[in-house]
Amino acid sequence: MATNSAKVYQDLNIEPLRGDNRIALESFLPYQLSVIASRVSRGLARLYAVRASI
Repeated sequence: MATNSAKVYQDLNIEPLRGDNRIALESFLPYQLSVIASRVSRGLARLYAVRASI
């Protein structure tokens, strides 16, 4: 069983990200989905707050 991230990378035969191998968040789908979900959530929270205060 793996005990740290280096061991996990080794067990799965994955190279850890270093230097120029970094992911551009703007083009990373999970990041984009997270941003969209956050914006929708904030919008719904504002809508709920307005309707709940009536």
